[in-house]
Amino acid sequence: MFPSDIEFLEHCRATYQAKIERFTCPDFEKAFREYAEAITAPQFGERVMQSRGSEHAERFTDMLLDFENERNRRVEEYQRLIARIDDVLEGRAGEFLTGSAALRWVRG
Repeated sequence: MFPSDIEFLEHCRATYQAKIERFTCPDFEKAFREYAEAITAPQFGERVMQSRGSEHAERFTDMLLDFENERNRRVEEYQRLIARIDDVLEGRAGEFLTGSAALRWVRG
């Protein structure tokens, strides 16, 4: 591979690392919690039966669990991609002629 190919793969690695940092940032989860609260809360002036309070809590909890599962899935996938890029950069994955060929292997 050429030096530009190595730079390309290092840039891809940095991009995936930035995505992991964004997903694991406490502010990201806080913002999602605020969003979930706003989406599942009764609208202003809306009358809700008292028995519906548990439904709100359940919808809110489901949204948080779905968020956590999706976040964990994406972080694991990005970590896998980073590990494969590291394998390419350190020569453990074999020889590639171009950075795009290596990236196809990384994503494959």
